[in-house]
Amino acid sequence: MTQKKRPGRVEFFSVTHKRKDGNFINREAQELAEKAISLVEEQAATVENHSAYDIEDVVFAAVFKEDKYGRVRGYGLGVTPTQLSGALQPKRRASKFEVDRLQHQMENMHSLYEANIESMKEDYERKSIAMKMDYDEKLKSVTKAYEERLNDVTNEHERRLNSVTKDMEEFRTSMELFQKLFSQEKHYIAEAEHALLECDSAFKVL
Repeated sequence: MTQKKRPGRVEFFSVTHKRKDGNFINREAQELAEKAISLVEEQAATVENHSAYDIEDVVFAAVFKEDKYGRVRGYGLGVTPTQLSGALQPKRRASKFEVDRLQHQMENMHSLYEANIESMKEDYERKSIAMKMDYDEKLKSVTKAYEERLNDVTNEHERRLNSVTKDMEEFRTSMELFQKLFSQEKHYIAEAEHALLECDSAFKVL
């Protein structure tokens, strides 16, 4: 004969608080049951290495009030913790369950943190390479513009220097020519003065 599976505390509460037509006996029981069932499904999907009974015990203890001394809440009168193995030491089971859940959550957070760090490092390296390439390109552009400007200034300076040198040469040639003409003019004047003196002496003799 096949042995029937013992229902968990949440499932048992849901079954025992319904009428024959399948509806809950009141709105409060429906809300509590639906909340507990939702939490059981959520925890079962995220927490490993725990039986359905352990999960239902923890969820039941969280959603419903604690068991009164000598009774198991949701199972009616006469049912004691020792008669129901699933209700033994719910606080200790809840603590172990919570520790495992937090450990699992911390492992997930650690993995996510490492993935984020690795992603940030890769992103930083890509940005650093891009910034260096952009800096090198701008430096080349500025250097090229500076060299072109320097060449333009140098060429202009040489052109002006050549022009000034040429003007100075022309001025020096003009001054030499002027000095030569001035010397000749002085010579002509001296000869003219000498001729006048001779004429004056000749007139005096007469």
